[in-house]
Amino acid sequence: MDRLVRKALFGELYNIQEYEEYFSEMSRLGLHLQEVGKFFAYFKEGKPQYLNYRIDVVNEDKKEGRIAKLRTKGWNFVCEKDSFLIFSSPEGSNLKELYDTPEEQKLAIKEANNKMNGRRLTNIILSIAGIGVVFYILYDRLFIRKNFYLSLNDGDTFISVISLILLILSRNRGRRSLEKLEKILGSNEFLRHQGDFTLLKSKFILRRGLYLLLVLTIVSGGIYKALQYEKIRLDEVENLESIPIATVEYIEKEHVNHVKGLYFRGDNIDYGNVLYKKWNLFIPKEYTIMETVTLHESNADKAKNWSYLIADYYLARFGFIAEGLLGDILYRESNRNPLSLISVRRESDLNIAYGTEIEDKIILLCRCGKQVIYLSYSNGTVSMEELAEIVMDKLESNSSLQQ
Repeated sequence: MDRLVRKALFGELYNIQEYEEYFSEMSRLGLHLQEVGKFFAYFKEGKPQYLNYRIDVVNEDKKEGRIAKLRTKGWNFVCEKDSFLIFSSPEGSNLKELYDTPEEQKLAIKEANNKMNGRRLTNIILSIAGIGVVFYILYDRLFIRKNFYLSLNDGDTFISVISLILLILSRNRGRRSLEKLEKILGSNEFLRHQGDFTLLKSKFILRRGLYLLLVLTIVSGGIYKALQYEKIRLDEVENLESIPIATVEYIEKEHVNHVKGLYFRGDNIDYGNVLYKKWNLFIPKEYTIMETVTLHESNADKAKNWSYLIADYYLARFGFIAEGLLGDILYRESNRNPLSLISVRRESDLNIAYGTEIEDKIILLCRCGKQVIYLSYSNGTVSMEELAEIVMDKLESNSSLQQ
């Protein structure tokens, strides 16, 4: 029977003891190892045999000499993969170990480990540097730029940090496994050659499953985010009060004459009256509105002036994200505007409004539970305190509808 049977590999060959036991078990079942590829091991069907398998780790330039030396001792060379050489011998033979002493094998593994994975000190330095980059990214966003929560909507920071952490973990896994073998051999004991391959397989499947789940989450989140992005003309919205943002019509009521610019100009530039809708995992609702209307006095027929509203609305998934958004925007505005935002309404830390006035412009920053809104309103008829009251009432109304 010459048919080759393909079996998936679960983990790399640096799990030496587990694979030695696994290959021996396969031979007892009549499947004898022939080749090890990147993802699969190939076995030849035959009669069951009781074989001891041993895996050696050597540098590339020493492979031929090592194979020749062990063959003279009676070992059967089976196959190789990268820096790993696989040998077998009948269980009843006197061939038990590839090396004369545990210390000799330890030095060989240490030399190959340094060649494959870099020296231990180098890896420690690289790992510390990688962790340092992760902390710097988080520190930069949290304490220097203070826009960590505002940057959650682009996802770049999250993906960069996760990718770097996974790279550090995967890079060090092989080194740590071989160092454990060095430690055993360092106690002047040979390896047991019996590892729990089932446990190795379970860990591998769990680890790869988590990686796959993470990748699918990021990819599907990116696709869903792209699908959820909308650019809507306000004249296409049947009921403006359905928007979670207090529009000019909602603020001014009888003072609104009519809405202008509910169309896109020929140069494809929006001159107001447009709503952008976005989504991401941490901020499932993010709206930006730009609105332009003409106002009139109740006892006058002619338009008094133009009124402009620009607002960013966020509905955070968790309360701490809403708190972080509030802090990020406060910091941004303290650098952007000469006048600091002052508290104009505070019922609690979960319901608070900040505001300032610059000539005919009112700037408000409000939080109600998981909702945060930043708006700039120009040439209106309401005071800052009245506008804060209107906006907070709208947010509270949103909260009751969300429940």
